[in-house]
Amino acid sequence: MTFRFFGILVIGFGVLLLGDFSASAQDKAIVDNFLKCGEIQNDAARLRCLDGLLKSVNQERNQYAEKVKAKKKADFGKAKEKDPDPITDIKAKIERFTQNKTSKNYTFYLDNGQVWRTKSSGKRIRLLSRPSSVVIKRAVFGSFSMVIYNDKGRDSSAVKVSRVR
Repeated sequence: MTFRFFGILVIGFGVLLLGDFSASAQDKAIVDNFLKCGEIQNDAARLRCLDGLLKSVNQERNQYAEKVKAKKKADFGKAKEKDPDPITDIKAKIERFTQNKTSKNYTFYLDNGQVWRTKSSGKRIRLLSRPSSVVIKRAVFGSFSMVIYNDKGRDSSAVKVSRVR
């Protein structure tokens, strides 16, 4: 029973450390030490070994977190590197859409799994009969605009949207 539990624990710890199976030499050393602790027969000694290993892993994780935080502080306010190939717009089919009764905002559910909600009320939107597709473009100040097309390719005016999920 104990060996089976320990085997599951080893597999879980190994997957947690290795993640996508491209581990560094340091990660492999931790797993090796973990397996060596598992070979210890005395329960108390094995527990001390595992506790010591866990303590060292936590210390390394905390040191890494401090390095990341220091780098973020050092990079604060710097201009971010531009993406060499930015995505400026997406095209998708509308699976369904709903309108909120109180705010009159529309929510669009797209075929790619994204959900977008209009920012202006429904009174300002000229929604075409049977909308079938949308083009969402990046606008100024990190906002997005959506153009809605019907089956015949006619478009409505652009409307500001925000992504829900």
